[in-house]
Amino acid sequence: MSDVAGTVVRTSEPAKLRVRRRVREVYERREVLLNLVRKELKVKYTASVLGAVWSLLNPIVFLAVFTFVVKVTHNSFPHFPIYLLSGLLAWNLFSVSLAGNTASVVKLSVWPPRWPVTVMTPRPVP
Repeated sequence: MSDVAGTVVRTSEPAKLRVRRRVREVYERREVLLNLVRKELKVKYTASVLGAVWSLLNPIVFLAVFTFVVKVTHNSFPHFPIYLLSGLLAWNLFSVSLAGNTASVVKLSVWPPRWPVTVMTPRPVP
């Protein structure tokens, strides 16, 4: 409880973040979480022609294009495809998670509300 300019703010959250308790809560509700992830994936790939195959194809196409550019420019970077793929996968996870979480926060009026954890779970690249 804090008093800022005469306003009292009350919350059900403790002042200190309890990570173990939060992880335990997510684990206890893992069925709900798995169902929400399944629903998210189903909705995402329903209208797609290639479906989930595109998730695998997208990083491979990026890898092929960037590797070709490096070979054409005669750069001698050792093991370039390995570094590139690891960077692409990390970046895609970050960008998809950020975009999905932003969308879920904006669409809070949708019921049932999507947990940001379901959006952040490692999922295929768009």
